[in-house]
Amino acid sequence: MITHTLSMSIHDGKLVDAFSWAAKVAGHINQQFPGSNVQVVRNVGGSMFELHFVSVAESLAAYDALNKQVEADEGYQKLLNEGREQRLIIGASVNARLYETVT
Repeated sequence: MITHTLSMSIHDGKLVDAFSWAAKVAGHINQQFPGSNVQVVRNVGGSMFELHFVSVAESLAAYDALNKQVEADEGYQKLLNEGREQRLIIGASVNARLYETVT
C-alpha cells in the first residue's frame, strides 16, 4: 500500500481561498478518476498555513498510472493554473512524498 502526500504552504491572506481551491482540485480528481480518493487535510497543530493532499494506492505501479492520467487531464491543469493565477500557494514550498505501508 502506497500513501502519497503533497504538502504546500499558503500565502498570507489566502487561507480560505486556498482550501476552497484545494477542495475543487480533489473533487475533480475523485470525479474524473473513479476509485481515487484524494483528500485535503490541514494541520491540527503547527503551521496553520499549510494544506496537504493525501491519497492511497495499492502499489507504486497503480500510483504512477493514476498520476500520469491526472497530469494529462485538461481540467486538472486548468485548476492548477487557477491556483497559480490567484497566487494561493508558495511554489517553492510544494513537497511530494510517498510512503509504503509496513506489515
